[in-house]
Amino acid sequence: MTSHHFRQKTPRPLNAIIEKIYRKVQHGYQQKIRPHLQLWRVHRLIGFWLLLWPGLWALLLAQPAEQGLPFFWIGLFIVGAFFMRSAGCAINDIWDQKFDGKVSRTCTRPLPQGLLTTRAALISCGVALLGAGCTWLILPHNVQLLSLWAIPFVVIYPLIKRVSHWPQLFLGLTFNWSILMGWCLSAPLDMTALLLYSSGVLWTLAYDTIYAVQDRQDDQRIGLKSLALKMGDRVKVFSLICMGTASLLLISCAIIQASPDFTPLVILSLSLLSLLLAWNTVSLLSIDLDKPGDCHQYFLQQGWIGGGVFMVLLLQRF
Repeated sequence: MTSHHFRQKTPRPLNAIIEKIYRKVQHGYQQKIRPHLQLWRVHRLIGFWLLLWPGLWALLLAQPAEQGLPFFWIGLFIVGAFFMRSAGCAINDIWDQKFDGKVSRTCTRPLPQGLLTTRAALISCGVALLGAGCTWLILPHNVQLLSLWAIPFVVIYPLIKRVSHWPQLFLGLTFNWSILMGWCLSAPLDMTALLLYSSGVLWTLAYDTIYAVQDRQDDQRIGLKSLALKMGDRVKVFSLICMGTASLLLISCAIIQASPDFTPLVILSLSLLSLLLAWNTVSLLSIDLDKPGDCHQYFLQQGWIGGGVFMVLLLQRF
């Protein structure tokens, strides 16, 4: 007998059952799960990276090298940043759902599209906060108390653009709170920690002002405010000053924490850090503010810059 006599074809009724199950699962994902993932911005993780990196910088700078790498806290920060960023996106979209439908960049989000109700979005936000809360329970008591101060910032941030031209500053204060938390895991807050926090705030202020240029026309039409509108033709100069100052502060923090042990490897890492941040600052000059794609690309670039800073600081510990 040839081998084909041993092959068994799947019965047609079973094929139909499998196809029906597949269609139901696919439909359920499209209708029930995907809108929540879109609300959490799982398909666009740049915000997650921009929230995560500053906290990891603080972890590496604050903890003495002889204590080894804080692998546990790094892992916890990754999980916590994912859930907190997801909750922040949900809160932002709930507040802004009436505006998002009038802005070309945000009109496809789940709430303005009618893919989620406000109640469903609140439940989704609650799930994200529950995930963040599980990581919060593991933190030391002093870091738990410090982290609670960030909650009002997260909730209020989406409202700032209704009353002030400085929502980017408020975002910087919120996004970089993880610096203070990461520092407190290894050392008391001191002037170096505040310098690092200031560096993170200015970094966010620079890249988010460039990012906001994409929405200037829509924001002006619907009555929202931003630094991109306030600065007008001075956007690039303003962002350049913020980015340059942020870079100098970050390099200063790395030098302070490395001293007095300036080994060849530490000197190499500081040199690489300086070159990386200098290139990121100078590359601002090449942005064409009339091209939204240029602004968006520079924003995405910051995720790689943040990761590059983390890797250089990691090198400094060896």
